[in-house]
Amino acid sequence: MLTQERLKELLSYDPDTGIFVWRVRKANIRAGTIAGTYFIGYISIGIDKKRFLAHRLAFLYMNGSFPEKGFVVDHYDGNGSNNKFSNLRIVTYQINNQNKKSANKTKNRTSQFLGVAWHSRNKKWQAHITDKHGKIHYLGIFKEEEDARQAYIKAKRILHEGNTL
Repeated sequence: MLTQERLKELLSYDPDTGIFVWRVRKANIRAGTIAGTYFIGYISIGIDKKRFLAHRLAFLYMNGSFPEKGFVVDHYDGNGSNNKFSNLRIVTYQINNQNKKSANKTKNRTSQFLGVAWHSRNKKWQAHITDKHGKIHYLGIFKEEEDARQAYIKAKRILHEGNTL
C-alpha cells in the first residue's frame, strides 16, 4: 500500500499547478522530470510497479490517505488532467457518475456532451437537462456546441445536488 511518506520520498507535488515532479532518479527518468503520462483523459504515474491516477495521488499527498471507501476524487472542471488541488473534491460514486462529459456513444448521438444534441431543422445545437424528478428543462439553441455544453453545466450546478461540473 502506497503511503504519503513513500509518495513524498519519490515525488514533489505543486498544488497550484497540479504537477508532480520526480525527486529521485527512476530507471531512465532523471530527478526533476515531470512525472506521469496521459492515459484516457487522466494523468497516470507508475510507482513501485503499480499505476496510480495523479488526482488520487494529489489527495494522498495533501491529506495523508486515499479517499474512504465509497468516495472518489473528482475534478471540478471536468478536465481529468487538471490536477490543481483547488480543482479536486471528494464525492460519492453516484455524484461522480453524474459528471460524465459524454453519454454512451450510440448511433443516434450527435454530440460528444451530455444534454447537447444537434437540432437539424435549425442547424444549431440544442441543450436540455432532466431534473431529479424526471422533468426535462429546455435550455436553448446555440450556434456552438461548447455554448450548449456551458448552458447544460450551468443548469446542472443548479439542479443536481453536489455537482459543480
